[in-house]
Amino acid sequence: MFLKNIPAENMGLVAVALVVAAFTWITSFLYKKAKYILDRMSLFQGPVALPFIGNLHQFHFTPEEFFEQAQGLAYMLRKDKDRITRVCKPDKWRPRRKLLTPTFHYEILKDFVEVYNRHGRTLLGKFLKLADGGEYDDIFHTVTLCTLDVICEAALGICLDVQKNPHSPYLDSVFKMKVIIQKRLVKPQYYPEFLFNLIGAGREQARCVKILHEFTGNVIRARKAKADAAGGVEKLLAQESAEGRRRMAFLDLMLDMNAKGELPMDGVQEEVDTFTFEGHDTTSASINWFLHLMGANLHIQEKVQREVDEVLGEIDRPVTYEDLGSLKYLEACIKETLRLYPSVPLIARQVVEDIKIKDHILPAGTGVVVVPSMVHRDPNYWDDPEVFRPERFIDGELKHPYAYIPFSAGSRNCIGQRFAIMEEKCILALLMRHLRVRALLRTDEMRVAAELIIRPLYGNRIKFEKRDYDHNKKSISGML
Repeated sequence: MFLKNIPAENMGLVAVALVVAAFTWITSFLYKKAKYILDRMSLFQGPVALPFIGNLHQFHFTPEEFFEQAQGLAYMLRKDKDRITRVCKPDKWRPRRKLLTPTFHYEILKDFVEVYNRHGRTLLGKFLKLADGGEYDDIFHTVTLCTLDVICEAALGICLDVQKNPHSPYLDSVFKMKVIIQKRLVKPQYYPEFLFNLIGAGREQARCVKILHEFTGNVIRARKAKADAAGGVEKLLAQESAEGRRRMAFLDLMLDMNAKGELPMDGVQEEVDTFTFEGHDTTSASINWFLHLMGANLHIQEKVQREVDEVLGEIDRPVTYEDLGSLKYLEACIKETLRLYPSVPLIARQVVEDIKIKDHILPAGTGVVVVPSMVHRDPNYWDDPEVFRPERFIDGELKHPYAYIPFSAGSRNCIGQRFAIMEEKCILALLMRHLRVRALLRTDEMRVAAELIIRPLYGNRIKFEKRDYDHNKKSISGML
């Protein structure tokens, strides 16, 4: 009714006025909302935050500078909750997590030990050849190919064999995606989707995602067709088991859920893509840091090798599921590695309700970013926090349950942590059995890059020496 009384020649001005008014109202609303949170955040210890950008201008965004700067922080607060919750909304995550948790039970995971052994043996063969050269070599990428082989076979039931054939469109897209994601994370100008697509790597990302989705999608469809033809996943697995051709993969479990109406097909692809993309880099980083720390702490390496020799005996054989439970000191070394170098540099959470911390209120809607490597080096909870001392995971309990969070903590902790620890123990037992490790640099000389994972900035340069295991030496139990 109001618009009918406005002359046609003035409608353009009215439209502009309405747009300006709407923009002003939205800006004012967002500013007031941000100011409400920033006012409360300013009460916590830390530098003064600016509206909209917070402390963004104070951060260094090269991987090595960011890691070094973050070591002065135990946590960061952010007002922009949307950049955290975009990953997976709670109403989708909760039922999905409940559904998938049983797939990581030990009774299922122990069937993957053969996969760990086989791909670990391939990695061992590569390192034995390096030992013949007697040089220090950067092994970071070599380890990554091994863990990618493991996770693809465990998740999809197929053997990519990228350790032997390291060139394929799928593999290239995996590595390109990691670079694209990292660059976008450290360039705030690319946060808006339209700018990322316009001047960033949006098109290249879309191309890589298409290749990744087509690859996993084709595997999923082919496997589902086989299951349908056999009369279901259970019948297909029984048939293949009788023929000695295949073991169950995570994909089979999810296809069974799909057949029961518990998980849609797009959900199957989402989870498969998550397992394959996220499940190799973190494990690779941990194995690499372990090997560096062994090479820089030869007396600890000797203890690990004595335990491995004691558990595996005199025969050169695969590591069994039962062996993994006996490798206590090896596991302590892995845990201590993850304390000093947790694979993931940051953990983000959204505060869903006001939380009182001493005399201050952390308002709902605030994003909290935890820095695990700093939490793990807090002298309030760790004695001699900069020292690599695996015995701390044998001798005593944690001073606080959340003082050690390499796999995050709480309900949203890493669903695949058992899988990762078992994989690392198996592969590292094989390597420690046959090789001595020497690191080129001392640990205090290693610079660290905080990207999607925490990695050695200039690679992981290791020299291998072949070893003959001798069982007449003192047992590990007498050395702890």
